[in-house]
Amino acid sequence: MIFIDSINLSDLYEQEKLEIVLVDHHSLRSKLNQVVTEIIDHHSIETDSTILNDSSKVKIEHVGSCCTLIAEKIFACNANFHVTDDIAYLLT
Repeated sequence: MIFIDSINLSDLYEQEKLEIVLVDHHSLRSKLNQVVTEIIDHHSIETDSTILNDSSKVKIEHVGSCCTLIAEKIFACNANFHVTDDIAYLLT
């Protein structure tokens, strides 16, 4: 797991090497908002939500857990994806 203080996002941003996918969250209040490339969430959209120009990169569905949406995305990309014990644990 990567935490926000594990890497220097400002350096990556300044080098134009930063892309962010918001997972289980759809609001980012900072200059990093412009490098959000995708949103995957199960919460209702709020007025301060990050807006993407490409709405195909926004998946907001009211399911019990965002892990459901992540699993669906994984299997949509690769129906034969092997779920290891570690991945199953991460998705719980």
